[in-house]
Amino acid sequence: MNLIVGYQARPDDRLIRAVLDHRDAIGEVYFAWPGIANGRSTVPPETGLTEWEQIGRQLSDLERLNEAGFRFNLLLNGNCYGPESLSRSLHSRIGDLVDWLGERISLCSVTTASPVVARFIKTNFPGLEVRASVNMEIGTREGIEYLADVMDGYYVKREMNRSIDQVRTFAEACRSLGKKVYLLANSGCLNYCSARTFHDNLVSHEAELVKMDNAFDFNGVCRAFLAREGTARRILQLSNWILPRDLARYEGIVDGFKLATRVSRHPEMIVRAYATGQFSGNLLELTEPDFSGLFRPGILSASRMPEDFFEVTSCCGRDCTRCDYCLRAYDAARETLADDVLV
Repeated sequence: MNLIVGYQARPDDRLIRAVLDHRDAIGEVYFAWPGIANGRSTVPPETGLTEWEQIGRQLSDLERLNEAGFRFNLLLNGNCYGPESLSRSLHSRIGDLVDWLGERISLCSVTTASPVVARFIKTNFPGLEVRASVNMEIGTREGIEYLADVMDGYYVKREMNRSIDQVRTFAEACRSLGKKVYLLANSGCLNYCSARTFHDNLVSHEAELVKMDNAFDFNGVCRAFLAREGTARRILQLSNWILPRDLARYEGIVDGFKLATRVSRHPEMIVRAYATGQFSGNLLELTEPDFSGLFRPGILSASRMPEDFFEVTSCCGRDCTRCDYCLRAYDAARETLADDVLV
């Protein structure tokens, strides 16, 4: 298995130890770099470290993993770079960063949502593989072809994850064009989110937004939607994450499995679950974003998920108006850890 694990700076080394413990299943570590917008929050989880301490910790951790033989993927997947999007200054900073990192670690690839950044890397660093971010939502042969001159690999559109035939068809299209294909295994983003592009743009400008006198807070629409009466029970219908026990079914179809672990409260748990294919805890804690707080005191127990979940959902056609299988699976897997009633 070729897992691609997301790095986050932490005050302890539990994530690093989990990666080292499962090096046979992990091929790469991906990371963003402070000061350059990417597809996740630029404000890291609370670590008790200052900004400079976090940068120092990140470099130290990456060098430690580099010594252990891991390869690295740099995230340049911000959805928007504002007025700098086409600027010489942005691309000069990116070039300097890639040069500097390449002297210190085994940087093998870049993931981006910008066709301009892709072309810049392709032209100036031909030895690096350039991957199209999952945030580009590419799911067709046409989407592959349009960027075939600058992209070497593509992430499967999230909503296709649980349809193994769609993943296989997409992978075949990639390979017919000499491209690699990757899959994000544990995204918590809801399917077909109508606010995704807007939210991704806000995330890219987060460093600027926190300095503004903002009239509104916006943290996505997913939590408010799931908090509505009756919608929490639909979480399996609305999700695209893959159960740890089912990930092996995609081996041989895709070239690598990306794990969202950059802002999780317990990334080491995610790594161990997918590296071993075994997990018996709360499935809602395996994703980014993590919705487990909305369901407390209830959990979605991995050990209680129906045995035929993959067989049914991988070929169901996704017409949830005519099928209640995922609702019944939710009812089977939910478990209340207190006397309160689970939503």
